[in-house]
Amino acid sequence: MPKVYDASGETGIIVQEDLGNRQLAQVFEEVSEDDRETLLEQAIEIIARIQAATTSAIERDSIVSRLAFDEAKLMWELNFFFDHYFGSYRKETLTPRADRGTKS
Repeated sequence: MPKVYDASGETGIIVQEDLGNRQLAQVFEEVSEDDRETLLEQAIEIIARIQAATTSAIERDSIVSRLAFDEAKLMWELNFFFDHYFGSYRKETLTPRADRGTKS
């Protein structure tokens, strides 16, 4: 389970760690058969929820059903986080960095 480091209900920002760099297949090598079955059931449930949300988004013609998660979108998301988390929530000014990318 990812650790939540900070959250603001007022601004809708949550800072949490990612899910790590281990694949489910690697975890399977280290756990019991019962734990494997539980993890597999959880993974299937998550996939089903994602698929259901995707169908719902398409039916409602949500913008998320029309956006590709490509490099441009990733950079937009990262810049949005930097601007809103550091600028709006933490009231910090970050110095520009060449590896941050460009705003789009």
